[in-house]
Amino acid sequence: MKKSMSTCIAVTVEQKEYKKHIAGIRKIMEYIIFDFGGCKKCGMCCLEDAPSLYPHEIRRLSQHIKMNPEEFKRRYTRESAPSEPPGTRRMTIPCHFLKDNKCSVYSVRPGICITYPFVLTKISPSSYHIIFTAKEECDLAQQIMAVYTHFCKQTGRKGYIDLNIHTKEYKEQRKRQGLKPLKHGDRCVSIEPHTLTLFLGEVIKVLQNKSKILKFV
Repeated sequence: MKKSMSTCIAVTVEQKEYKKHIAGIRKIMEYIIFDFGGCKKCGMCCLEDAPSLYPHEIRRLSQHIKMNPEEFKRRYTRESAPSEPPGTRRMTIPCHFLKDNKCSVYSVRPGICITYPFVLTKISPSSYHIIFTAKEECDLAQQIMAVYTHFCKQTGRKGYIDLNIHTKEYKEQRKRQGLKPLKHGDRCVSIEPHTLTLFLGEVIKVLQNKSKILKFV
């Protein structure tokens, strides 16, 4: 029997560990994107995915563009899903701040934009959920997924739960969120936090040695 979405979305990280995980993810993304040119800057993530904004991110963005927060929410956001934390809003897509395929608010971009394709979602006052999405068009995401899968096999760890992203339920969920349907070449997994921490540490070691990320494969 197939796992339901509620069964799949069960891997969480406690709030006390959140900063450790978010710092590790940001570090690896900065290494890959800036030091190794892993991101091709195609803008696909800004065109098809609508990030959730926390209240402090809305305030920061609205202040950056010199706009009242309420006006910012009216112009550039919409209501988030009922399952998301109170006060969060969804950006409309395509992202209004993508100019000439570049982020015009890069210095104050939301946290989810920094860590993408890793998504850390706060699901309760004390826990966060980590999902990784490997889009078919994104070479960077596909490479990271391949390396992570190999790492889990080499270390004997499961490390993740595959989410069935092509079920009717998941498609309807994305539609409610105003997102485009995922393609069959896309993959979405729920990451086991402790395995992710070990993985990030190993990849950073490789990158610091100026090796290619695919050295693991």
